Amino acid sequence: VRIDEKKANKYTYGLSYELSADGTYYSLTGIGEATEKDIVVPSFYEGVPITGVKKNAFQNNKTINSVVLPEGLTHIGDYAFSYSGITKNRASKHAYLYRSVGFYELHRFEDYFNT
Repeated sequence: VRIDEKKANKYTYGLSYELSADGTYYSLTGIGEATEKDIVVPSFYEGVPITGVKKNAFQNNKTINSVVLPEGLTHIGDYAFSYSGITKNRASKHAYLYRSVGFYELHRFEDYFNT
């Protein structure tokens, strides 16, 4: 069933998340058990919105090639994707925060935005 859900949703299965203390949002904390090289982050996890990426979440992770981030993110922690293998980032056109230090030291980096 999980394989079918993964294919139907086209999101990366197995990423790790942390629920906020008040239970109103999740933050992406890292690769978890995911094995894909092209990461697609959903807008919701277990029915709760994903609003951020934690500090150092994917830092130094050379196995990932790209990341698609959802609309609705309000923060990306420092160095979240720094020194990783990411060469392409796809994000909402409204997500001004994606050019932050979360992507520090990504050589060969290209970003593009949804319309």
